[in-house]
Amino acid sequence: MIRIENEALAPVPPSRVWEVLTAFDRYPRWHPFIRLRGEAVLGAEIDYLYTLKFPSKQKWKAFAKIIELAPMQSFSWRIGVRYLFIAKEGYVLDDQSGGTKIRHWLEYSGIASWPFARGMSRRAESMMKEADEALRAHVIKEQRARSQKVLRHHAGRKPRS
Repeated sequence: MIRIENEALAPVPPSRVWEVLTAFDRYPRWHPFIRLRGEAVLGAEIDYLYTLKFPSKQKWKAFAKIIELAPMQSFSWRIGVRYLFIAKEGYVLDDQSGGTKIRHWLEYSGIASWPFARGMSRRAESMMKEADEALRAHVIKEQRARSQKVLRHHAGRKPRS
C-alpha cells in the first residue's frame, strides 16, 4: 500500500470547507481533475470521473463508494477492483484558530499498482497539491463573496433610533 498526504490551511471555518467538499455538483468550479455525482451519504455509490493530466486529457469513469462521512471532520471514498487496484481518497478537516487545516490523503494498493508505484506517486502528489490549492482558493473566494454580500445588506439598512 502506498499513501500520499498533503496539507493546506484555509482561513475559513471547517463548515465552509465541508460545504464545498460535499457539494458534488460544484466540483467543476474548483477541482481540476475529479467530478463526483450522487449523494454525500455514508455507504452511497457515486459516479466518479477522473481526468488524467499526464500524458493526455483522457477520462476515466468508475463507481466509488463513500466509506467515511463524519460531518465537518472527514470524508473519503473508495474505487477499484479488490486485489487488482484499489484507490482510497479522503479529506480530514481540523479546526484551527482562524481557519481549517485540510489534510488530503490518497492510498492505493493492489497488484496493478505495484509496477507504477514510483511514477504514480510523483504524479499523484503533484496533482493533489494542485487540487488542494484550488480548493483553498475556492473556499477563500466564496468566503469573501459571502462577506461582501453581508456588508452590502447591512449598508442598505437605516440606523435604529
